[in-house]
Amino acid sequence: MESEPRPARLPVCILATAGDERADVVCVRLSCAGIIETLFAIEGGVATASYHRADTVETMDAVPPEAETVAEMVGEAADGALLVTWELERTFEALRRFHPSPDTFLARAALDVELSAAAALVGLLDDIIDPTIEQLAERMSLSPPVASARERATFLIRVVRILAASGVWLSHVLALGGDERSILAICARRLAEGKQAYGEWRLDDGRDFAREAYEEVIDGLHYAAAGLLKLQEHARHREVR
Repeated sequence: MESEPRPARLPVCILATAGDERADVVCVRLSCAGIIETLFAIEGGVATASYHRADTVETMDAVPPEAETVAEMVGEAADGALLVTWELERTFEALRRFHPSPDTFLARAALDVELSAAAALVGLLDDIIDPTIEQLAERMSLSPPVASARERATFLIRVVRILAASGVWLSHVLALGGDERSILAICARRLAEGKQAYGEWRLDDGRDFAREAYEEVIDGLHYAAAGLLKLQEHARHREVR
């Protein structure tokens, strides 16, 4: 039996923001091996960059965050990479302070992931409607980041490395479309509820899964038939009125 092909690994581009009146942005590109390649930051109204090459680090002199500079630096970091943010729209809002159309250079990313949504998919925050980065830190037993964009970027790097170590299945999850992720999120939520009620699922717990599946499918058909009949009855009552 042939083994399932392993999805190609992508470099990762981390985008973190902080601040309200004057947004700070930190963009970090990681190699496929998880090593930092470039770091571009807009902090306190000044843009800086560093290039990590083997044992050396080259730095760029601090310059004003002009639109061309932002597009070039962030676009290069995102090029062909998995773009990871906490919330994509908030990241766009922060970048719009420095460039009118950040979508033009962020489109160079191969795939984008909102970590707040991805965390729900893997069962970390599926019971929280509007999760915060601090709540994710608590669930993963990590120190929560402080308010700076640089600290938030460092935290996101830790999270991505932990999730990447989870295995190939995460690559499949991230490749799904929006509606497909919603379906998977429902399944993950049911597993989480079952774990809270009955403990962790184990294949060798002595149950006859084939028999239980048969009974559950039959019961499900009963529920589905009853639900459909109920909908038909409601429709008939509306027609009579």
